[in-house]
Amino acid sequence: MIYSTIARLDRDLESYPKAIQKALCFLRDTNFDNLQDGRYEIQGEQCFVILGKMETKSLEETHPEAHDLFLDIQALLAGKETIGFAQRRSLKPEEDFLKDKDICFYSSDLEGESLLHMEAGEYAIFFPADIHRPLVQREGVEMVRKAVVKISMDLIDEK
Repeated sequence: MIYSTIARLDRDLESYPKAIQKALCFLRDTNFDNLQDGRYEIQGEQCFVILGKMETKSLEETHPEAHDLFLDIQALLAGKETIGFAQRRSLKPEEDFLKDKDICFYSSDLEGESLLHMEAGEYAIFFPADIHRPLVQREGVEMVRKAVVKISMDLIDEK
């Protein structure tokens, strides 16, 4: 897991693989106020962003998740949220849809979970080794606007 802000991107950009650089530049350079919620391709089916307004929920109402084929960049555009995260290690998912939808869900009582408090302009990158639990409320239920970038791990492995 990597956590930073769009404001620091010029300083951090070179430390990321090219595919992540491209996605983060998209986040930095796009005026999301002019875009409707939906899906936008950055590099075809291998790198795209899902833009939307979502409601935060209590920790117990949210579901920790992980992916095998894609990493997630969770970028908060407006509002505040908490994201839980933990290492997958040998934890077994409760629901496994990895083959069909590249997602699996873990128990809400997640062993070793840490919490990341996010505000607008911040992002977190979650790799397949990371379990993440987005949209946890901070100070009560709130509508947030997010951009979730999905990047195929095949692009990360490219030189």
